[in-house]
Amino acid sequence: MGSFVAAGEMFDRLIETFSQGQLETVDLTRFLLTDADMQIWDEPLNYIAMLSRDQIEAAIVALRLAITFVEHYSRFVDNIGIDVIGL
Repeated sequence: MGSFVAAGEMFDRLIETFSQGQLETVDLTRFLLTDADMQIWDEPLNYIAMLSRDQIEAAIVALRLAITFVEHYSRFVDNIGIDVIGL
């Protein structure tokens, strides 16, 4: 999680004190570390800082994950999406 813009002091804090964006980053990090064959994400980048978004994109590409997602952030869709359905 340290690479997802998590300052060292975060590791010494109770999770109840995290902001919404920090909680979302923790959840996405946990999902990226699972060994699931496929994941379904609903707007995973809500509340996530821009730098963390870039790092999450890089991790998805590097790990070659199969993800079905709904996301309004077009850059993420363009960079990660292979088969895109626009509604």
